[in-house]
Amino acid sequence: MFGACAWQIDKDPLQTHLLEDQAPDGVRGRASGLAAPLVRLTPTTRCRSRTPMFPRRHDIRIPGCQPSCVKRLTRLHVGVLAFLLCVVSYAVAKGQAKGHAPDRLAAEEEVKQLERDRQDAFIRGDIEALDRATAADYTTINGTGRLSTKPQMMQNLRQAKTKVLSVKLDDLKVRIYGDTAVLTGDYRDVNVREGVQRETHALFIRIFVRNRGRWEAVAYQQTPVVDQ
Repeated sequence: MFGACAWQIDKDPLQTHLLEDQAPDGVRGRASGLAAPLVRLTPTTRCRSRTPMFPRRHDIRIPGCQPSCVKRLTRLHVGVLAFLLCVVSYAVAKGQAKGHAPDRLAAEEEVKQLERDRQDAFIRGDIEALDRATAADYTTINGTGRLSTKPQMMQNLRQAKTKVLSVKLDDLKVRIYGDTAVLTGDYRDVNVREGVQRETHALFIRIFVRNRGRWEAVAYQQTPVVDQ
């Protein structure tokens, strides 16, 4: 049989090669004068016949080896599998994106409501509520460019130097980046400072960070708007 045709051994990396001392005698040499180096054969080494008596690929059973059936993946098979994998991955990713959309919208609304609650606390003078909603390393920059820390802000609130009478928030927009939220908006208030009533109009940005499942304000800055 080995002398009837020239065999082309498929060096398939998916097949497990036998040790040379496990291969039967007479199958580790050259086949039909084919100038090929010593090849380790597997129990189902794939060969291609160059004679018409074997028009298709066949498995050669090596005497003394355990029979098995290992199908070799052709390039076509690999291409089809790769295409199917891409389709499945795209479908899964699209489904996850749809699943995260309601969570993102809920987080955005939660941050907007936190800002409304924060301004209500300023109007009520609720220092404890503002303390709970503000991170320990909070910083704020007011319309004059002055930077204050949380302890400084809390001290000013306790001294009640400024009394906020009303607040109007417009054009609130939230962007979520994992556990960080960026809020921008239009701020207007009516306040009294040292017995003088004033109105403030500014654009602002406030940064929130989710810590242990709860949003906390970590930074704030406002820029005055000069009404024409």
